[in-house]
Amino acid sequence: MFTSPQECRTIRELLAGYALNSLAPEEAAQVCAHLTTCPACRDEYDCLAAVSAHLPLLREALAHDIKRRQQRYVPAPAESCHPSRQQLRRRRPTRAILGTPLTVTQLLSRMRASGEPGERAARNAPAPRATADGAEGRATPQSLRPVVTPWPSAG
Repeated sequence: MFTSPQECRTIRELLAGYALNSLAPEEAAQVCAHLTTCPACRDEYDCLAAVSAHLPLLREALAHDIKRRQQRYVPAPAESCHPSRQQLRRRRPTRAILGTPLTVTQLLSRMRASGEPGERAARNAPAPRATADGAEGRATPQSLRPVVTPWPSAG
């Protein structure tokens, strides 16, 4: 019996579902009727049916492989993120020893930068300046004249 190419295309789209027994009853009946008359579609169905018969074996193999991989890559139990009291006690002297030179160094550098109390007072006092007539002393408002410089011309 002769079947049209359009009918074969329609049935071939349904063959995988038919091989997996997932078609609606009316579609399954349509595919079954076509397979009795079309040897090309029947050959394709036989191949798909063989594959679908092996799917349960494939599922088992994949499930076994996944379990094996998970067992292989399961990390060892992690140690606690927080150190124990005993570990902290061991570290305290080390931290104290390492921190002491830094603290002493900071103290010395601050003392050196600030100087002795008498030196600080002398440093904060205004320094004597030379006046316009050459005498030393404090700057007077008359000696502080603004210097006006001309703006350079563009050009």
